Amino acid sequence: LHMVVCSQRFYIVRTFCTKPKFAGNGIFQGCPMSLLLVILLLSVWARLLDTIREGITPKAFVDDRSVYTTTLPALLKALKLTLHFDSFCAIITNVDKSHVLVS
Repeated sequence: LHMVVCSQRFYIVRTFCTKPKFAGNGIFQGCPMSLLLVILLLSVWARLLDTIREGITPKAFVDDRSVYTTTLPALLKALKLTLHFDSFCAIITNVDKSHVLVS
């Protein structure tokens, strides 16, 4: 908790170092707890999607998430739950890296 509340970050480009910037949320990159917390968070997300029980198969790897389904209604339910979950957990999805694949 101390790291999050009192975090100041410096950015280094070659030999130049910026002035400290306050980071209001997040975990320091390289913190041993970061991987554990991501696994915990995405496990809760996957369990939440398991409650739909309409052919939804959530998958997660590090900070990437996937949802496999065969029906559009199930996909829309999964998306709605994911958006609520992300909002509650203050997760910001990178839309440019998000895709929907249909076959």
